[in-house]
Amino acid sequence: MRRRRILSEAEQRERTLRDGDLAVLTQHPSWPTVEATIARKEENIRKVVLAHALGQAPFDQRLADYARGYIDGMHWFVNQPHNAEMRLERAIRETQREEVTT
Repeated sequence: MRRRRILSEAEQRERTLRDGDLAVLTQHPSWPTVEATIARKEENIRKVVLAHALGQAPFDQRLADYARGYIDGMHWFVNQPHNAEMRLERAIRETQREEVTT
């Protein structure tokens, strides 16, 4: 199990505020458009890679690696608000637990 660094009260407050700001992004009316655009972009990248893989020229592994990294980066971007929301909920549960025990 990975050890977590103990955050100061100011660092914890800053992280909670940042996570709250990120979590709210999923509530924005344009967020579904962002997700749909990224899904469309991913599909286009996959088609390009497939065309290169099935083409006559030798397959360029660098292109495949770049495409995979690009897709992973887009997934990371889309998941940040969801991850922040989960962290925020976990922090709230931990705070409630601490209040009950004290």
